[in-house]
Amino acid sequence: MGYYDEGEGEDWVFPISEGIDPGDEEALHRRKYQRNSAANRHLKELAGQAGIEKLVTFHFSRNAPAWKLYQSVGDIYKVSKFLGHSNVEQAQDYIDGFVDESWDEDFIAAMT
Repeated sequence: MGYYDEGEGEDWVFPISEGIDPGDEEALHRRKYQRNSAANRHLKELAGQAGIEKLVTFHFSRNAPAWKLYQSVGDIYKVSKFLGHSNVEQAQDYIDGFVDESWDEDFIAAMT
């Protein structure tokens, strides 16, 4: 990151947006959607190969560890900081998706 802090890097840290004007929000949104869709297709294929019948998405890959962290530390503020959110409400949205504890067994089974 020091490379970018010193102003020697490109406009983009991650190559997902390479070739797009940083001010073109529509193009950025389109690229993000395309790349997320591609990641989700690959995850679905990998889940099938692993015998996981549950829906697995790129977004779930961020939510699930957040839920596990919350279960371990029990502090939404720590989870929010870990995820790099600007406010705790964003982290709470992640956690709220997992309030049904019956999903815990499915989560553990999918992660092992």
